Formats: sequence, C-alpha cells, structure tokens
Amino acid sequence: MVQLGRLAVCDRVLLGLRTCGTSPEHPASQSPLSPRTWNARAKTCPSACRWLLDTSRQRNKVNMSLYTLYGKRTLDATAATGGLILLSPVLAAIALLIRFDDRGPIFFRQKRVGKGGTEFLVWKFRSMPVGAPQLEASQAQSLPITGVGRVLRRLSLDELPQLINIVRGEMSLVGPRPPMPSQVELIELRRANGSLDVRPGITGLAQINGYEGMPNDQKALLDGRYANGVSLSTDLGILFRTLSHLAKTPPTY
Repeated sequence: MVQLGRLAVCDRVLLGLRTCGTSPEHPASQSPLSPRTWNARAKTCPSACRWLLDTSRQRNKVNMSLYTLYGKRTLDATAATGGLILLSPVLAAIALLIRFDDRGPIFFRQKRVGKGGTEFLVWKFRSMPVGAPQLEASQAQSLPITGVGRVLRRLSLDELPQLINIVRGEMSLVGPRPPMPSQVELIELRRANGSLDVRPGITGLAQINGYEGMPNDQKALLDGRYANGVSLSTDLGILFRTLSHLAKTPPTY
C-alpha cells in the first residue's frame, strides 16, 4: 500500500487492474465484464481500487468545461507560437553551441505516446553524444552527457523545442508527461483513469510533486487527478510552480 495524501493506493490493482477486474472498455486478457459482475467486484475492492474502477467507467465524463474545449488549446497555441518567436535568438544560440560542440545533429527526436494512445515524435535539443541508446529515464542515468547538454538539462532548456509539438497540437503546456511506448504499465494506468484522454504536457502535476523516482502508480494517480480537474487556475498554478523548480536540479522524464 502506498499513501498519497488521503488516498491509499491498491498496488495490485494499479499493477494492471487484474486482481479486481478490468475495465469493460479496456479488458486486459479476458472478455468484458457485465455491469452486475463489475459492480460486484468493485464492492470487494479497497477504496482506492473502487476509485480507479469508477474513474475508468466514467472516463468520458472528464472535465468538459469551455476552457478544456476551447481555451486550453487556444492558450497553448498562442503561448507556444509567441514563445518560439520571442525565444528565437536563444534557440539559435543553443543550436550553434550544440553544432560546434561535437558537430552532431541539433535535435533529438524520440517516439512517445500522446492523447488517446497516438504515437508522435517529441522534440528536444540533443544533450547526449551521437548514437546514445534511447532508454527510459530509470535506465538512462549512467549514459554520458555532452558539455553543452549538461547545462541545457540543468536549466531545462533541452525541453524548449517541445514548443513545436505544442504548435502542432501534439502536446500542451501542462499535462501528463508523454511516456515511451515501452512504458506499458504507465500507459495502461493512464488509460484506466482517463488521463490518456488529455494532451501530454511539458510539465504537469506529477512533475511539481517529485516526479523523479516516483512509482508508476503514483504518477498515474496524479495524472488522473489533473485530467479530472483541468482548469485555467490549475494550469497557471502548475506553470508557476514549475518556474520555481527551475532553480533546482530538474527531474529526468
């Protein structure tokens, strides 16, 4: 059991939703459960388990305010476009530094999973040597970093090219961080609680609550809370807290 706020998280449910039954919409390896069976199993689960089951059943009821329908995307596109224009001298300077450092490519593109499970290529400034393997964050700690890359990561400047992803509609300023396709457990947990139905973000609720080293169940829990409570004030609050975190060593995504 993992304590997070007042909610006790049922580990066996979070690790696949197999023990207490799978979602009727997303069965794991069995046929869909009937409503009667679903309700019977839900009653036997701990409170956290029932919460996950309920959010899975009601995932289409995720916050559908005017902000989520129109305002969030408008804010994202406007801010990202303006950011690319205003920061163009900084972006150009970083690109030159990377090029002169080892003559390698400027950008690093990696396949990630976005809204609805759709895969896309996320953009970053390259911070590792050419040919470095693409690993999950938990496995990439020992990989070498270039001299310029060390500074970029320290200031989180390597994430700036993701403004391109926002302009293209693949990402948002605020949302769950996009996982790699190999992070199946995290993806399925997000699918179950509805957080896979929102665009991934450059920063999010999990990032400002100690993302690095956080188990997948806690990440998904925070992602689900965000997805079911998206608002302008929430996004602005997360962005403000993210700025305060830039003075600290950034987490690995």
